Amino acid sequence: MSASSNRAKTSESAGGGLSAVAGNEGRTIGVLALIFGVGGLLMSWMIVGGILGVFGIVLGIIAMAKAMSVKKRVQAAGGEAAISGSFGLGIVGIVTGIAAVVVSLMLYSSTSDAMSKCEKFERTSGEYAECISNQMGTDQPKKQSE
Repeated sequence: MSASSNRAKTSESAGGGLSAVAGNEGRTIGVLALIFGVGGLLMSWMIVGGILGVFGIVLGIIAMAKAMSVKKRVQAAGGEAAISGSFGLGIVGIVTGIAAVVVSLMLYSSTSDAMSKCEKFERTSGEYAECISNQMGTDQPKKQSE
């Protein structure tokens, strides 16, 4: 008899039912939610960041749902379950995904507004760059040396 089958029999006889930590089933999905959420937040200055954030939100919801379903199954079988890993990773994935989407939308709206106001200039000209800089409020007054 192998060691893993001994452990399985011991846990069944000791607890009288299933005993597991809920969330191991969706841990990979939780990690992916975290990766997409944080990646989206880091890349939120581009449109891609918002898209990655949406993936982080969706995967975070799936990871949390899997963790809850495992917990319910274990409790229904008479075992004791605790939510761990994938539930927390799902929450962090959702939060960072929402932040990535919000930052991306804010940056997109501000830059599209500036671009529409400066469309009278040719995009490769210095006037266009100056207009965008003025619209975005990134122009700094030049310091004069004394």
